[in-house]
Amino acid sequence: MSGRVVHLDGKPVVLAELPLKGGGQAAVFPVEGDHTTVVKLYRDPPGPDQERRLARMLTMSPLAARPTDRFQPPELAWPTALARGTGGEFLGYAMHRFGEPGHVQLVGLFTRAQRLRLFPDRAECSASPGTSRS
Repeated sequence: MSGRVVHLDGKPVVLAELPLKGGGQAAVFPVEGDHTTVVKLYRDPPGPDQERRLARMLTMSPLAARPTDRFQPPELAWPTALARGTGGEFLGYAMHRFGEPGHVQLVGLFTRAQRLRLFPDRAECSASPGTSRS
């Protein structure tokens, strides 16, 4: 069953009915027929500051001018287009789809326990003298 229609750079796309992930602020939906793109839709109408910030991000190089091309796997969740409703209202943004197991959220690297769970073969098993065990 199809979900909501949104416009990415003026092009209509259909989102899957169910999100891949959701939180208090937003939900992330796959785009039907495009396994490389997801759309993050805000639950509450985003304000003009949020729209301006995302529009500005679209003009920036997310990897500090590091050469990238469309065939390189994404390394960073970065907006690729603003998502608008059929009336032109700002709803969220599109980004390249990626996730576990090849990618983890940055918060997954903050504690030793999380590193051991996520990277058991690469995380240090014991702290060296003088290092933190967090």
